[in-house]
Amino acid sequence: MKSLAILAFGFLASFSAFAKPLDSAFHVRGPENAPVTLIMFGDFQCPYCQRAEKVLAELTKQIPEDFKVVYRHYPWDFHAQAMPASKASECAGQQGKFWQMHDFFYSLQPGALVSTDMKETAQKLNLEMTAFETCYNQAATEEKVLSDMREAELLGLKVTPHFVLVGPAGLKKVSGSKTVEEMKSFILEMKNAQSIK
Repeated sequence: MKSLAILAFGFLASFSAFAKPLDSAFHVRGPENAPVTLIMFGDFQCPYCQRAEKVLAELTKQIPEDFKVVYRHYPWDFHAQAMPASKASECAGQQGKFWQMHDFFYSLQPGALVSTDMKETAQKLNLEMTAFETCYNQAATEEKVLSDMREAELLGLKVTPHFVLVGPAGLKKVSGSKTVEEMKSFILEMKNAQSIK
């Protein structure tokens, strides 16, 4: 199993290190014991990520027991609101509302994030504002996002969304927005593959 981590991150580590996205500090949605983990590196201002989220929502209806999603950040610097949105979602996560803010951002009309105020969004989610603003202004919050970006670059990320599917037999990298049927086939392929001995 160690070779999987080497393939994923380009350095010697145990497979448990590759499972780091499942730590409580990261954002996981789906059954704990799902056979496939789908790690998505996304940008809240990316229209292709928005499409991908709709695909994942549909797959959650079709094959809900087969996979869980781990969301990781990759805000492009040419998307002015992407880093602010990533930071805001992390701060929402500190109050147990990461996925609510995540879903809100991706539910916006294309281009609408440009005019979205992060504090107003936090207020809409009934976050405690002093804690939110303190978190938002901390260097550690941006560093958490940058850490995701560094790991994505080690994985060879060139576009968003970028997916890493981890299953019993290893991992599969998928770049760009895919159809429901394409993503479903990738997930089921990973689920049904035989474990590496």
